[in-house]
Amino acid sequence: STTARYAYVTNFSSGNVSSYVVDTSAGTLTANGAALASGGTTWSLAADSSGSYLYVTNRSSNNIRYFAINADGTLTDNGITGVGSPNNPFEIIMHPTLDVVYVTHTTTTNQISYYTRDPATGALTFNNSFATSGAAPNGIVIDPTGSYMYAMLQNAHAIDIHTLDASGVPTFQITLGFSGSPQPFLGAIDPTGTYLYVTRQSDAEISRFTINPPTGILSGGADISTAGTFPNGIAMTPDGSYLYVASLGGDNVEIYSVGGGGALTFSTTIAADNNTTGIAIDSTGGFLYAANSSGNNVSMYSINSGTGGLTSLGDIAAGTGANRIAIVDR
Repeated sequence: STTARYAYVTNFSSGNVSSYVVDTSAGTLTANGAALASGGTTWSLAADSSGSYLYVTNRSSNNIRYFAINADGTLTDNGITGVGSPNNPFEIIMHPTLDVVYVTHTTTTNQISYYTRDPATGALTFNNSFATSGAAPNGIVIDPTGSYMYAMLQNAHAIDIHTLDASGVPTFQITLGFSGSPQPFLGAIDPTGTYLYVTRQSDAEISRFTINPPTGILSGGADISTAGTFPNGIAMTPDGSYLYVASLGGDNVEIYSVGGGGALTFSTTIAADNNTTGIAIDSTGGFLYAANSSGNNVSMYSINSGTGGLTSLGDIAAGTGANRIAIVDR
């Protein structure tokens, strides 16, 4: 059983990672030591399934740094890992069942890289990288079975679709282009692996697609307008009943219920702080956390399991430019 829960936040302006202890009953965060330096433009983060290591991308430093997660949730800096990878690392994710890590490289690089992870030491070994079909790959998501990978291409207005083999090696399938010029940014897949949801920044919408085996090709493409501008982070409760979106322009969190066929129904918004970016839900589905990049803090909420409604638990300070957040169980 889980004995401890911790939270970590990347801060892109101060170039560090903030650490917190999560009260598993109340859901509130308490600072867990000083923030640790990571690199220039510390952006995204991901932890392994055992809660032993944390991996962080540093965009302007052009590297990945990894930290050991100690028993008390504090971090120990293990240095740079995955040496040999391309520049401009952006989002980072773990394969759901394998020791493989994937990173998008945006701006002028426009690639996806992948790495083998040593579970004993946590170190990453760079395996390969490949060009995306268009510019500015940002968000990247993998279905729960580890069969399909989707990369959102912000400036190409498209999604690259890949299958993953038994070793986690990607094979490109097809590019799905959007009509018009939306900017697909981040994505979330429901727990059954049936639906993909994508935030679109420029036209303030969420797109819903159906995932079709055995190739992972997407169909559907139903859209719903968001309540605020520049939808950013996106997360779903573990039971797939509710979807939440961080509104960068609205300074809030938007709440959606998930109905038949994965359809979304907008419920309401709840205030956060300035420029809400990353969003995360704990493994119980009881609490939600939102990073505010201009507020330089994290907003904390409890989730009503019957309605999906959020109740504010207050804010806690982070570094400058709080961006992405990860909740880790040990």
